Amino acid sequence: MSTCKSNTDPLILITNPEKLARDIRRKARLAATLAVAKTIPVPTPSPLVDDIGPSAPALPSLDEPPLFRSKMQSGQGSSGNTEDPADISHSDLINAIMVIQQNTAKQLLATQQQVQDAQRAAQDAQAQATANMLAVQKQARADVKAAQDQARLDQEATAARFAALEPINSEASSTARLASGRIDLQRFRVSDGPLCRGPFQEVEPFLKWIQGVQFFYAMKDVTHSDDKCLILGGLIAETNLLSFYANESPKFADKPWDEFKSRLFEFSLPTEWRTDLKRSVNQLKMADTKTFLEFSTQARTIQSLLNFEKETLDNFALAEAVTFGLPDLLQVKVSDYRALQSANFKYGEFKSRTSGFYISLIKELALWLRTAPNPHNRPVGQGINEDHLWRINSYLDSIGKCHFCKTHCGSLVGACPGPIDQTRVEVPPSFITPHKPANYIGPNAWTRGQAANQSGAGKPTGCPAGVAALS
Repeated sequence: MSTCKSNTDPLILITNPEKLARDIRRKARLAATLAVAKTIPVPTPSPLVDDIGPSAPALPSLDEPPLFRSKMQSGQGSSGNTEDPADISHSDLINAIMVIQQNTAKQLLATQQQVQDAQRAAQDAQAQATANMLAVQKQARADVKAAQDQARLDQEATAARFAALEPINSEASSTARLASGRIDLQRFRVSDGPLCRGPFQEVEPFLKWIQGVQFFYAMKDVTHSDDKCLILGGLIAETNLLSFYANESPKFADKPWDEFKSRLFEFSLPTEWRTDLKRSVNQLKMADTKTFLEFSTQARTIQSLLNFEKETLDNFALAEAVTFGLPDLLQVKVSDYRALQSANFKYGEFKSRTSGFYISLIKELALWLRTAPNPHNRPVGQGINEDHLWRINSYLDSIGKCHFCKTHCGSLVGACPGPIDQTRVEVPPSFITPHKPANYIGPNAWTRGQAANQSGAGKPTGCPAGVAALS
């Protein structure tokens, strides 16, 4: 007899499928939560936190149920054996979540404490650096103030010493100065004055030296006659004048300076030196080798020498003498434009206008030379250009040279022994060719002595430009 159907109960329990699914999902979530709780490390307190201050108050912890602790310990002790989530109760799950939250809060509190400690340390370091900088600045200001005070004290002490010495020195010097009007020759620097080197009895160098001596006396405040005579001996280097000073200066002790100066002029200058200068002014001639400005400067130099200590030649008389020494064409320009006929005559305006006339004539002559035919380009077989030949001969006449040998041989016309000089004669562009007279006869050549006598103060080096010798 078979017993297969002896049990009448159903083989499978009647359950709700949805409820079974919910239980399975719940257990899976609990198992995952427990696994995460086991892996979260609990941070240990930092040594910095323990050293700086007491640790933050811990949150009140919930007591773990004995069943949970036993299960956890048994789970840690047995490796590889995992507890079935279905065996964990709801209270154990809540306790595990609270433990996780408590550990997280402890970790956050420890991190926050570390950040606060680092900020506090940075603030302390910044405050210490600020305090050090303030101390350095304070010390620097104190040092500067001490140095200023010391400098002021030193300056006051120096001023006091000078103030104490000033009355003594001023009283002694003023007493010595007012008593005799003399100067201390031992401290006087004679080497600062002008030195007379000669030549002897030359008017221009001597007068320039005397003028320099007078300026030197005025600058150094030398007023006593004896002091002037003594200082003058240190300003002489010319032999004849130094011998005169050694012999004559002792005779003028305690005598006026003007008397000694008059005696000095009598010995050092020619007897009629003013007459010679006036003659030089009247004989002023503008040479072809000089410009008008150079000629005017020479005339002004003679005027300054002639008017030494007293005026004997005014500017208008000088302008007239300069005009008479100009070439003919330039004199015509001055006369046409009435450069000398001014109500308020000024030599500077006369010089400026006449210089303009001179430059205009030079430009006109240069233009004429460029447009004139060149004698070197003439055809072979034709005679020499008569105008060019007259220009060369008139230039040689103006400087006193022979037409044959081109030197100052002193020979009569046509009697030069030679040899002939066939080199080309260079005529300056400033030379103005005069009109050739119908009865022209060449002049005699100058000797070397006559040529040398044409130079000097107020004397031209030759005849006026454009004026040939006529006989």
